[in-house]
Amino acid sequence: MARVKIKHHLAGHEAIALRVRNMGAAVAEAVAEDARDMAPIDTGFLVSTIHVVQVSTYKWHVRVGTDYWSHMEYGTLKKNYVIRPRLKKALWWRGLDNPVSEVTHPGLRPRPFMRPAVYQKRYIWYTPTGGVAVVT
Repeated sequence: MARVKIKHHLAGHEAIALRVRNMGAAVAEAVAEDARDMAPIDTGFLVSTIHVVQVSTYKWHVRVGTDYWSHMEYGTLKKNYVIRPRLKKALWWRGLDNPVSEVTHPGLRPRPFMRPAVYQKRYIWYTPTGGVAVVT
């Protein structure tokens, strides 16, 4: 039986590791960009807090920096409590004909933006210049 000695080419290993890191970062940024495009916009604060964080060498997270993003993503149930005005005598908002003294909490319909961004089909390849192209 012959003995075989395998030598690892360090430069080749580092080149592969660099490509994997670049690809992971490009995919995470593509997901974050799609989430920004799909997020519901009222004031723009939710969209402005979507960002990519590198957690470890080969791991990235797309994070949303608000405490209400899950209410937008999954919606909320209709509540059994009454909303009353705190500083004024009546409640009013755009689209309401007359001010009201109280209203039952209606809940919030789901408006997903993270799940569609994550599960969207993507095509990934390296460009001739060595960059990464991510296309949906």
